[in-house]
Amino acid sequence: MDLVSLLLSTIPFLFLLMGSVILTFKTRFVQIRAIPLMIKLLFQSLFEKDDTTKHTIKAHRALFTAMATTFGIGNIVAPIIAIGFGGPGALLGFAIASFFGTATVFAEVSLALAYRKKLPNGKIMGGPMQYLKEGIHPYLALMYAGFGCIMLIAWSGKQTNTLSSLLAAYDIPTYLTGFVVAVATSIVLVYGIKLIGQIAEKVIPIMFLVYSGSMLYIIAMNIGNVPYAFKVMFQSAFTPHALAGAGVGLGIQKALQWGLSEGTFASEAGVGTVTIPHSMAATESSVHQGILSMISVYTSGFLALVSGVALLSSGLWLKPQTSFDITTVADLLRTHFSTLGPAILIFTVILFAFTSIVGNCYNGSQCFLYTTKNRWLRRYYGVTLITVFACAIIDVKTLWAIGGYFIVPVALPNIVGVVILAFKRPELLKNSL
Repeated sequence: MDLVSLLLSTIPFLFLLMGSVILTFKTRFVQIRAIPLMIKLLFQSLFEKDDTTKHTIKAHRALFTAMATTFGIGNIVAPIIAIGFGGPGALLGFAIASFFGTATVFAEVSLALAYRKKLPNGKIMGGPMQYLKEGIHPYLALMYAGFGCIMLIAWSGKQTNTLSSLLAAYDIPTYLTGFVVAVATSIVLVYGIKLIGQIAEKVIPIMFLVYSGSMLYIIAMNIGNVPYAFKVMFQSAFTPHALAGAGVGLGIQKALQWGLSEGTFASEAGVGTVTIPHSMAATESSVHQGILSMISVYTSGFLALVSGVALLSSGLWLKPQTSFDITTVADLLRTHFSTLGPAILIFTVILFAFTSIVGNCYNGSQCFLYTTKNRWLRRYYGVTLITVFACAIIDVKTLWAIGGYFIVPVALPNIVGVVILAFKRPELLKNSL
């Protein structure tokens, strides 16, 4: 790895972690204090009367829509990749990113709701662009939106490429996967945030329960190896260099590098994108929506943990032929579920990919509308859908690099802005706990 790649893959995520730690102390560990209220707010939204407008959605649907973007194929593969390149200790990097990132998401969403703007036609403009514009500087908001819409196009393309590659192994043509995904996505986007929220409300719990339940079953089948899995996890993380000949760890630096980076990609904490659908929530309390939003980071971290522990306890990660990608997940499920394994994988991957693509397209559209002053939305959707189709057919490695590098000019302005506003406008993050 060259110096530039090393710096881009390490320093930004350490910077995000530092911001998350500051926000954790500033909010007095809201991610722990607010857990009872978080659960209460979820059930209130699930069963309360629907008083939304044409352009708003219920609080829990905003949550599930945000989770649709974070729950992509990356949530399945990210912990596997992190273990492959950073050793088992990378799972601790995941845990650290999830714990402190929860406070960041709380702050981001609370600020997004406080600064959201209602247009004359009833539509709502929200997300990091609004609090960066009003609270910090308009140029910072424009920088975020410009880079953000490009990054989200790349992320959508990557989801489609991974999905089409997986389905191609089962004789499903890549062009067919790309066509179906592009058409289905366009239909959902035409109907807007209301339909996206309704779909997310039904799909997200199902795919979370199916996949996490499968991983928990694998852990249960290898329960005798679970203590070893946690032992090797800590041993790998706190060893200053790779353990010679043991294949156990790659040292602290690698564990943090891959754990923090993949953990950030999986939860999007600090990136700010999760705030966009939350901004459409029909709620009177910005802080309450911020507290509710923490569920997405906790569930993302839980998926990563059970996936990682399942892999470590199974022993599959020690086999020489293990590739530490989606095929490793396929092997893990096939080994423990026999012929049912591929069905579980295909079912969950399709749901994870599709909901993530739809969510990314919607979030990207909001960034695009901000940069163009609410013009040319159809052109943006057209470019996005063409990219989704094209990436199902060809492997555009340059696009992956764009998606990875563009997280830097997106996340860094966002986390700087959130930390500044946490001290500049502390009343916006206060709650009655």
